[in-house]
Amino acid sequence: MTKIYHRYILKKITMAFLVSLAIFTSVLFIGSVLRVAKILSLGFDLVVVLKILGYLIPFLLAFSIPFSVLAAVLLVFSSLAADNEILALRAAGASLTKIVLPAVLFALLMSLVALVEIGVVSPICNRAKKDVRGDLKRLNPLSIFKPGTVIPLTDNRTIWFENREENRIFNISIKERADHGNVPDLRARWGEIVTDRRGKIILKLYDVETRIPIGEGEGRGLGREKARIVEILIDLDLIVARKKLEKKTDDMVFRELIARREIARSANESTTIYSLAINERVAFALSCIAFTCLGIPLGIAVHRREKSISYLICLGAIVCYYTAMLLIGHLDEKPYLHPEILVFIPNILIIGIGAFLFRKLARGIR
Repeated sequence: MTKIYHRYILKKITMAFLVSLAIFTSVLFIGSVLRVAKILSLGFDLVVVLKILGYLIPFLLAFSIPFSVLAAVLLVFSSLAADNEILALRAAGASLTKIVLPAVLFALLMSLVALVEIGVVSPICNRAKKDVRGDLKRLNPLSIFKPGTVIPLTDNRTIWFENREENRIFNISIKERADHGNVPDLRARWGEIVTDRRGKIILKLYDVETRIPIGEGEGRGLGREKARIVEILIDLDLIVARKKLEKKTDDMVFRELIARREIARSANESTTIYSLAINERVAFALSCIAFTCLGIPLGIAVHRREKSISYLICLGAIVCYYTAMLLIGHLDEKPYLHPEILVFIPNILIIGIGAFLFRKLARGIR
């Protein structure tokens, strides 16, 4: 009999999980489609747009898998409680722990799937998406120039501007970095971005003022040179190539993150950013287990068939969990707070609350 109801519960959870996964992923996917639709409106090939959307799916699954596990557990156990099936199983001699065992095993399996998806598949797809976006930038160079963003033009030169209208940019600041010598700081009221077919960009600046530090020590001052027009040649291929070579933590698989952490440790540099990236992915994967621990007692406690109640509880838990993880993720520049450890606290709290409710529920069901 034990195997029969275990298979029965596991089947119900699997079906509910697949439906919830489709719903959550679709909702997240729609938001991505609206953003990518702008690329299609610029006249780019539909195949390229579909590639970008395809590479986005693993990133979306990183969020939808844990949340779908919670939704499935809530729906199944609220349904079992509403139909008095749990009471029937308890009357037949099955303990509540044995009844929920299929859900726990399912959560363990989904945690492993989520760990592989978040730690390996999603970073690889992120890199592939960057390559496609790099090709799009060659076709639409203006997409590189975003207002309010520091944009590297060369190894030692960056540009920043306040506003942009079509190919015109306003309130421009260009800075250069050097190990030795005086470095000029160029300011311009406005400029034009002119592109050609050879992958080059000509930046025409108007009403330019160049500020050059002069002198040393106490006699150090600031020289100013003004010009009506200044032209700067920018190599678009170099910018795209640099962006492809740049690897953020989101683009690294577990093996790469661990290697980078060891390099930073051997150089006596902070390893927080890499440790946080590793632990954050592990925490997201383990959230499948945490949500199951919370979803089982909450699902049994809901004595109605109304799915809206289960989904409302699910939505509340998702918002609280994601908000907490988002706040902790922004602490990567504050290593003294140890965000790589704090990232596990939401899971620990959810498991603790779930264990408390389950124990209370087990005592109440006799």
